Amino acid sequence: MLTASRDEHALQGRFIYNLLVLSLLIIASDTLAAAELKYGLKVCCGAGGQGKYNYNNKARCGMSGASACADPGNYLIWDGIHLTEAAYRSIADGWLKGPYCNPPIQH
Repeated sequence: MLTASRDEHALQGRFIYNLLVLSLLIIASDTLAAAELKYGLKVCCGAGGQGKYNYNNKARCGMSGASACADPGNYLIWDGIHLTEAAYRSIADGWLKGPYCNPPIQH
């Protein structure tokens, strides 16, 4: 009888997690277009200054010299890893009111 090892279970769990994250990013990119967030994919919190995304891995949010933007409601990405409340709100609206769920949850 075949049994999965602990490592195989861990890989399966990691795969499912990565699939969920990828799905969230795809939805988030649609959210960006729908919500017309002013700063697009630029990072809101951190020391910034690197590239078109304003992200600096050596000065992330919470590190010395980092600060948050004044208007996070216009950003999709909070710190280079997490989405902003505005992005999550738009994603939730997509599920509750459409178009991510048909019929919408709140119909």
